[in-house]
Amino acid sequence: MLGLSAVKCRTQGLIAGHNRLVPSQGTSNARVVYYMAHFLDNYCYSTERDRLLVSFEDFHLQIYIDASLKSFKRIVNAADRVSVLQLQNIQNKIALYGMWRTESNLIRASDTYCSRQDGLRLNQDVRFQMLLNAARASFINTFGEEPDADFRHQLERSVNRRFRG
Repeated sequence: MLGLSAVKCRTQGLIAGHNRLVPSQGTSNARVVYYMAHFLDNYCYSTERDRLLVSFEDFHLQIYIDASLKSFKRIVNAADRVSVLQLQNIQNKIALYGMWRTESNLIRASDTYCSRQDGLRLNQDVRFQMLLNAARASFINTFGEEPDADFRHQLERSVNRRFRG
């Protein structure tokens, strides 16, 4: 796990990518509260209650915490920076090991890309088929009928020899 020292924060939290369990203040403080920062929607200091008001939108929940706004902000920002570093590290490893990340999962790059030779062959096949289709359309426009099997065979042989060498 990437340490919080990388982002110059002494307060420890448990951070694994998007998931962040962090303390509301220093862990030696008796009033410390741990919360899941990835569910955190917003926070502000309530002068009326002299407490930090924290809201978790997905749960329609608001709680008051006896914590300093400055400390809370520092801890949340440090946890976010560690999270970003971990996720970037994961993305680098994904690329290094030839993986491709879709929105829902990981797949091997070999399942999504063809080799250079396969790509060239595929390109040639597409161009070959386009040429045959153009010749067929020209034949129909000129003679008003489909070319017979012998003509198609001769055309494919002729194009194949010149086109694919």
